[in-house]
Formats: sequence, structure tokens, C-alpha cells
Amino acid sequence: MKIVTWNINSIRARLHNLIRLDDEVAPDVVCLTEAERNAATDILSGWAGAERFICFSPGTKQQMKDWTDPNWIVVLEAVSSADPSLGILVVGADGDRARSDALLTHWQGPKLNTCGQISPRGSAAVMAHAKMFLGNDSGPMHLAAAVNIPAVAVFSRHAKPGIWFPLGDRHRIFYPGLPWSGATPPVERNAANETDITSIPADQVIDACRSFLRKSESSDLVR
Repeated sequence: MKIVTWNINSIRARLHNLIRLDDEVAPDVVCLTEAERNAATDILSGWAGAERFICFSPGTKQQMKDWTDPNWIVVLEAVSSADPSLGILVVGADGDRARSDALLTHWQGPKLNTCGQISPRGSAAVMAHAKMFLGNDSGPMHLAAAVNIPAVAVFSRHAKPGIWFPLGDRHRIFYPGLPWSGATPPVERNAANETDITSIPADQVIDACRSFLRKSESSDLVR
């Protein structure tokens, strides 16, 4: 376990140093216990997708932050059809369970819906095994970033750019009208004519997912 302490004085002026430290050292921000890690292993045990899966969380408490099901369906169908053996695990609240079940019918590979069945810290422990996170601006997105999982995150204009972006510079960010899309080196995208979250094009999100999965496969081969 790697733990880093940080003096929060003048945090805004030194934020770039904190982000660099997070990427270089990958400290354990959540400090998961051995029992939590073992519980995550038990949840994944026996599931066909356990060795290689993405984490997905479509839920949100605010309608304006929802990318909506038609967009998610396009992404789920495209990503899973290109890689039918890839698994998907959904995290979220109990209220997200029925919606997630409906969305999972559009996924070809192994699927597991844990909405309402595990705690937020339990979700973080499970997400630590994922290849990437996909979802709205949400609590699960930040938990994924906290356990060093790259996120493809779709934002609304609910807050100014950057305020609620996930920690680190390895994520892909989709904010309406913002060409900068995160990652290292920084990725620029065509954000013209985007007026709100629902106008963010699905094909760009699909490309970001495929890019992360390719990088993950390359890393696995090196190891």
C-alpha cells in the first residue's frame, strides 16, 4: 500500500504537483482494507468476465447530468460487438438496478449488475480490477479515479469545467463545447455545436473506450 500525505495550504497553486505525484506514485487514496479487497475477489470469483472487464455506471441523482439511455446503448453495442469476450460490471445505487439491467441487454459479453448490492467502498474495491470506467460525472467516477482506474467520463454544464473532473491526467473528459478532452498527452476533440450533455457524440466516446482498451492490452502484453 502506498500512502501520501499532503499539506493542503495553497492547494490550488500546487495542484499540478499533486496531479503529477498521483500519476507517478499512484498512492492508495481509498486505503482499502484486506477484508474489502477479499470481498471484491469473492464477488468476481466464478464470473466469466472477471479476468477482463470494464466498469459502468449510468446512474445520476440529477437529470441534467444524464447522458441518456440512447447514447449509452450506442456505446455499449459498439464496444461489445468489437470485443465480445469483454465483460462489463455495473456499480450504483439500488435505484439504478432496473435501468442498468435494461442497458445490459445491449452488451454482448459477460455482464454483472452490482447496483444496490455492495457499498461505495466495496464498489471501489471491485473497480480496482477493471480495465477502465465508463459513466456520467458521478461518485463512482471519482471512486474509479481514486483506485487508479482510467475513466471515460461524460459531463454536463452543471459546473464549470475542471471543478469536478476526476483526479489525474489519464482520463478522457467529455464536457459540452470543450475541445480539451484530458489524457496524456492531451487529446483535443471536435466539440463544435455542442449545447448540452446529450449533444456530445457517441462516436467520440466509443473511440475513447477503444483507445483505453488498446492501451490496457498493450500493458498486459508488456507485463
